[in-house]
Amino acid sequence: QYKQQHGHLNISRKEDQSLYNFCQNVRTGRNNPDGGGMKITGERIKALDKIGFPWARKWASTRGTRTEANKAFESRLADLRQYKQQHGHLNISRKEDQSLYNFCQNVRTGRNNPDGGGMKITGERIKALDKIGFPWARKWASTRGTRTEANKAFESRLADLRQYKQQHG
Repeated sequence: QYKQQHGHLNISRKEDQSLYNFCQNVRTGRNNPDGGGMKITGERIKALDKIGFPWARKWASTRGTRTEANKAFESRLADLRQYKQQHGHLNISRKEDQSLYNFCQNVRTGRNNPDGGGMKITGERIKALDKIGFPWARKWASTRGTRTEANKAFESRLADLRQYKQQHG
C-alpha cells in the first residue's frame, strides 16, 4: 500500500528512525566497501534487490538554485575548517555535531553516487575537501562485534524491511 501510494521504499526518518538509519548504512556500505562499515555482500545485494531496495536515496529536488547550493557548500566547508582547527581532525561524530556529521555523510554519498540525485560533488569540491584533509572513508569503531553478529543484525533488519514493505505495499 505504501509503495503504491508513494511509488518507493524510501523510508523517512520521521516514519522509522532506526530503519531509516539501517537503509543509510546499507547504502554507505555498498558505496564504500573499504570504509570499515557494514559489509554488503553479493548475497545481501540480491536479497535487497529482491524486495526493491532503493539504492539511491531520493532527495527533494526543490532545494533551491545551484548558486544557493554553492553558498551552502562553501559555508559548510568553512565549518569543517573551523572544526579541524579546534579538534585536529575531521572525523565528526553524530553526538558532537549532528548537522556537520550529516553534511559529511551527504558529501560521501554524493561522491559515491553521482547519479543518485543527492549532493553534487564536483571536481572543484573534491579538491577543496582534499585540501583540508576530508576523510572520504568514515572511521567506524572497530569494536562492533563479530561478523556472525553483524550477519544476524543484517538478517534482522532485512526482515524488518520485508515487514515494512508488506505493511505499506
